[in-house]
Amino acid sequence: MKSPRIFWLCTHQTLRYEEVPLLMEAGAEVIPGLGESFWLKYDPDYENETARLYPHWRKSCTLPTHIVEKLRRIDILGKKGALTPEEASFFNQWVDVIFISNYPEILGNVSKWFQGYVVFRVFGHGDYTTYTEQLRRLNVNIDQVVANDKYVWSPILSSLGKRELPQLSKNKFYLNAFVSQERLGFQWAKDQSQPYLSTTISYLDGNPQAREIYEDFAERFGDIPYVVLGKNSKHAVKGLSDKVLGHLNDQQFFSKIAHSRMFVYFGLGSNYHLHYTPIEAIKMGVPVVFLEQSGLAQEARDHSVSRAKLKTIGMCSNPQEMKQFVQSHYHDFTALEQLAREQSQVLGKIFSRDAALARTKKFIDDIAPYVSQHRTQQYAQPAAFNVLKKDAFRPNVIHKDLPTEPGQTVTFRSENIGSMTGKMIYNHHGKFLSRRVEQRKDAPGMLIAEHIRQLTPGRYRFSIELNSDHAARSSLGAFSLGIWNPQYSVLKSQTISHVKPGANTIELTVHFTPEQADLLKELRLVWNGGHTCEYTHLNVKKLA
Repeated sequence: MKSPRIFWLCTHQTLRYEEVPLLMEAGAEVIPGLGESFWLKYDPDYENETARLYPHWRKSCTLPTHIVEKLRRIDILGKKGALTPEEASFFNQWVDVIFISNYPEILGNVSKWFQGYVVFRVFGHGDYTTYTEQLRRLNVNIDQVVANDKYVWSPILSSLGKRELPQLSKNKFYLNAFVSQERLGFQWAKDQSQPYLSTTISYLDGNPQAREIYEDFAERFGDIPYVVLGKNSKHAVKGLSDKVLGHLNDQQFFSKIAHSRMFVYFGLGSNYHLHYTPIEAIKMGVPVVFLEQSGLAQEARDHSVSRAKLKTIGMCSNPQEMKQFVQSHYHDFTALEQLAREQSQVLGKIFSRDAALARTKKFIDDIAPYVSQHRTQQYAQPAAFNVLKKDAFRPNVIHKDLPTEPGQTVTFRSENIGSMTGKMIYNHHGKFLSRRVEQRKDAPGMLIAEHIRQLTPGRYRFSIELNSDHAARSSLGAFSLGIWNPQYSVLKSQTISHVKPGANTIELTVHFTPEQADLLKELRLVWNGGHTCEYTHLNVKKLA
């Protein structure tokens, strides 16, 4: 089966991180369009292909680079989809599917000339408006848009089509919202959490509705410590409240949520819109309080979760009830941990990546006959392999991606960590499994030999899981971290002994002063050759 070639026209960093790898794993080639500056003023690394959150979509793309870059540099956003005949012909020659998110005017224009599948990827506007109203206001001919049998309605919430013309929501490809733990890097701090609430309200500097939501929140929760996160200019919110933090980078953003006591989701007060933040909070294990009239609750109802059940896991009828719920749970960590577990069990299954992947694979299977018929030109070979999610991004490297915020954990695969002995083990599909040293086969030496340059001062925990086939009481070696100044000296070391069969957690906790943070450091695991073992990854957590 040929891999469908998708041109992904959306300006949303979180969505790109989550959905582009999903489409690739489902078997598609994906070419992301270039971003739009208006929506990217808070995302300076959006087009930086070396950034950690930039998906490696080129791995699965079989088109030559000059064709790919010509496609990406056709200003489809600036022209609102009204391309010249030559540009439209070029798209029709090389692209099978165009995903268009939230751009009704572009949808109208693209549907006039594109011969492949047009997927209208929609997220809802709350109760303010509908896509039907937007299309009519822009004088877009809805009948012409949906006349093609290759038009597809793709909502992020199952019930978004209820407020639209029936024909606009035809050929439904429901692709649920989901988030990935590895992007977040934090877990809820539980009884180490700080006594404040967190919430997210963006665009306070230019959106009157956002101001109204903030003012309502501030009035209700003014006597409880809180922080307001979101995409807000620090200059614009300076006079609003010191509790509105302005835009933070990802590490600071997720750290604030993970260290809060609870996350309060006001949303837009509508069943027809959903932000990613409450799903991210639930994924991190942070207890979430949410309104009955919200996309979060509506999606649960659409999956047959009863109102009675939702009331037990944080759903409230109105803001006043939300405050009462917060006050009754705020200092009860047993109740909060139980709430977080139940939210993960109920809502985690609904906002599931596995479910989204299954739906995406079905969509790709459904359009396969058209792709096989359409893809007859020279560069028609399918991708040689489906790219798994873990392969869709630049791997974490220790000199670039160390944690910077307390509570943040970063995982480094052992294939990307320096070593002077042993071998890397792969399965028959070429998938990396572990780095392994074998008694009487490998020379004694450093199984880990990695230099660490600058890091943020503070306390860190370095940990690995050392796997062994059988027990060994005697020493295997030592796990240590030292510093060069100018000679090498050990800051912390731990002898590795009394290994049990299976996984053995080996940890080092080290505090770095501001002076030490700027010096060259070296992480070592010295293996003495006396016992066969292996490890798959190194975890680094910033503790303080």
